[in-house]
Amino acid sequence: MLNPLMIRLSSMSLSAIAATCCFAYPILAAPSAIAQPQSQLPKAIARILSGHAAVAISSDGKVVAGVSHDKQIKLWNSQTQAEIRTLAGHPLPILAIAFSPNGQILASTSHDKTIKLWSVPTGQLLQTLTGHTDWVEAIAFSPNGQALFSGGGDKTIRVWRLAAVGQKFKLERTLTGHQDSIYALAISADGQTLASSSWNVIKLWQLSNGEVLRTFSDNAFGINALAISADGQTLISGNGDRTIKVWDLSAGQVRQTLMGHQAAISALTLSRNGQTLISGSSDNTIKLWQLTTGQLTQTLPRQSSSIEAIALSSNGQALVSGGWGDIIKLWDLRTGRDVTLSAPTSKEQRQALTIS
Repeated sequence: MLNPLMIRLSSMSLSAIAATCCFAYPILAAPSAIAQPQSQLPKAIARILSGHAAVAISSDGKVVAGVSHDKQIKLWNSQTQAEIRTLAGHPLPILAIAFSPNGQILASTSHDKTIKLWSVPTGQLLQTLTGHTDWVEAIAFSPNGQALFSGGGDKTIRVWRLAAVGQKFKLERTLTGHQDSIYALAISADGQTLASSSWNVIKLWQLSNGEVLRTFSDNAFGINALAISADGQTLISGNGDRTIKVWDLSAGQVRQTLMGHQAAISALTLSRNGQTLISGSSDNTIKLWQLTTGQLTQTLPRQSSSIEAIALSSNGQALVSGGWGDIIKLWDLRTGRDVTLSAPTSKEQRQALTIS
């Protein structure tokens, strides 16, 4: 299922879109040959290329969740790779999923403009959150699990707070200021700062009062993924122009630019100690970087489809990747070997996944 932005391209045929996309984002022969596009594509076209990514990590790493084309979420035991259960309830395709920090709740977002909260142990649908007026693409829990943040096509970020009475999430406030759809969210380890991205803009929000702390502009052809270091001093953005940028948040400037992918960056995750950055891309590769030096340390075996989402276990040893078609893989980063949890079915299907 294509991004809902495709619907807005009614005047263009699929073949015309594909031709335009391929021209603007070629697969290059070598990283050193990466060049900046000469002119901006229509935002909708470039966004289709980059896909969706939403990942989260909780404490135990025992359960893997993956979303397939049939609007269902599947849960697997990461040790045995056995399927645990299937969660169904969204009438339209699911765009993102995230585990709560304690691994007990799974949040899912959809084209249907809702967020659903599921009990991981039982599979029960606990709550459906409504309020967004367009598709919801980005989702993140606060580190203490007491707040949930969502963003998407209506250009707003909703802050949901867990109420003491009834243990239900309720809307606390709506953050406005982005001029384009929200692509990604990331929250600092202390739970005080939220980062959000849209087309060429990143905003930092003070969560205590909902005010914007800083706005970064970057001609990145879509800022598709975000990560914040554990000390809250560094922000990493994964971009449609094939670059990864490392931002110094105190200075408000780019500290370094990592280049090596040959297509749009669609997913990022950081190790808990902040030393290793992992990126997934539309070039079908997953790369590991030493964050302090910017050195590329490892490239996992090239996949048969675009990497749409990645998630790292808390001990930094297991990685899960998801891509076009029903391809969900569990990687052992100590050996570089992988196990396929879900086999490919159709190139037209999109993945979003997370590991608890």
